[in-house]
Amino acid sequence: MSCDNNCVNCGCSHTGPCTASATNTPENETLPSQIENFTLQFFGEVTKTGSGGVVQWILPCDLDVGLNNNPRAQGEGLACYFLRLFDEGIVGLTGPQGSTGAAGTNGYNAFSVTTLSFTQPTLASPLVQVQTAYNPALLPNSYIFIQTSGWYLINAAALTGILNLTLRDKIQEKLGCTSGAKFATMPIEKVRKVWSYYMTADAFKEKP
Repeated sequence: MSCDNNCVNCGCSHTGPCTASATNTPENETLPSQIENFTLQFFGEVTKTGSGGVVQWILPCDLDVGLNNNPRAQGEGLACYFLRLFDEGIVGLTGPQGSTGAAGTNGYNAFSVTTLSFTQPTLASPLVQVQTAYNPALLPNSYIFIQTSGWYLINAAALTGILNLTLRDKIQEKLGCTSGAKFATMPIEKVRKVWSYYMTADAFKEKP
């Protein structure tokens, strides 16, 4: 559609597309009328501001910023914003904070006792199987300390209470059997600290 206004001063009765006229009709709608109708139907009432010859539109319904959980990106065109919403999906509004749930059941204390004697392993031959009172808190890859014996890594734990262990460090020169000893698990960070303490303590240094 041309907007050169060729008929503005030619004396003809034709209304050009860029000419506002009282004879604006659906069959011959002027361009200003088309733009106004399209803007109103697509955006709604648009608020216009101007400064320094630059006119800016403030869109209704917060279309400038988008949805709360789906904000419109800086410089993102409205058509691109709609396309992104259709492609990625619309995230729903965040609901109110729910009520506090019921308290969980108490956990298990991470300790047990040996129920049968076992032969003290050595660092040269560190594997040993120990019968204990079953505790589900004693899990593979956990470290345990058995009184009068030493530090162990749990390789496997059975429902029968049998633990397959690897001796990591013994606290004293001990031979023979250990029976009825208490033991507990410990986080690896604490294990390292305790090991460091014992390895520097005079009581555990080799005597000449």
